[in-house]
Amino acid sequence: MLGVLVTGCSTPAQTGRYSATLITQQHHVVEDGQVLVGDTVVAGGTVVLEEGAEHRGTVTVLAGEARISGRVAGDLTVLGGTATLTGTAELTGDVVSAGGSIDRDPGAVVRGTTTEEPNPATVLERGREPRAAGERALWSLLGVAVMAGLAWLAARLVPRPLHRTSAAATGFPVVSGALGTLVLITALPLVASMIFTLFLIPVAGIVLLGLGAATVYGLLAVGRALGVRAARRLGRTWSTPVAAALGTAVLVAALQLIGLVPFAGAAVTGIVVVVAVGAGFLTGFGLRPYTPPDDGIDDGGALHAEG
Repeated sequence: MLGVLVTGCSTPAQTGRYSATLITQQHHVVEDGQVLVGDTVVAGGTVVLEEGAEHRGTVTVLAGEARISGRVAGDLTVLGGTATLTGTAELTGDVVSAGGSIDRDPGAVVRGTTTEEPNPATVLERGREPRAAGERALWSLLGVAVMAGLAWLAARLVPRPLHRTSAAATGFPVVSGALGTLVLITALPLVASMIFTLFLIPVAGIVLLGLGAATVYGLLAVGRALGVRAARRLGRTWSTPVAAALGTAVLVAALQLIGLVPFAGAAVTGIVVVVAVGAGFLTGFGLRPYTPPDDGIDDGGALHAEG
């Protein structure tokens, strides 16, 4: 058995701090008379809650097995793996199975609801009420307006950094896309591992906020480039902030519409996002212009770069 106790994320009244147990192999037994406080995640192996034992918190089975004969003051979620509720089991919360199996004795007491879903993804969607078309359109327009406002503000406050980033995104999309892809495929698994270790969740949140800010900034830069180019082609004399706002509004609206197309929409959005993120990192978020390396060789035989 491998159990990891994590503290410091919440404040249950019994302990004054949050605790969680991660089980990845072999067996973990909560014996008669024992009380386990905190959430338990079973990612392999088996957890056994004997008759007379109590678990105060949620139990999530990602793989392996949970055998419950005691009392669980919380929910039970099975996403793969199995859970067995014997005749003496008592659960105060809900029981949800998605992609797993639950063997429930008729004598087991479940005070909440019991839900079985064939697909684990549906569990993430439960509790979400479908939005009406008018509400979706309203939220889409709000998103476009917010991004346009941010573009106008950025073009006013940091015009040169935004210009440098937009130049990198439009002038070097392949390099920007490659760097953006590298950043995302490196950062996202790192964030997932932080979340899985639980006590690094605050750090993972900071990393996600940073990635979100980098994405928004990159999209503003791409929107600026689109707006400026559109003004030139149309022969308009828009100010740069106005051009940035209009270009960003068109970009965001177009991505939302394209996103309605299965597969193709996700692909196009992904390409735009990785280019936008990469351009930000390529220029140090506009602190320096990107100059491609010069492959020429000087008289001394050393590689050099100009500009």
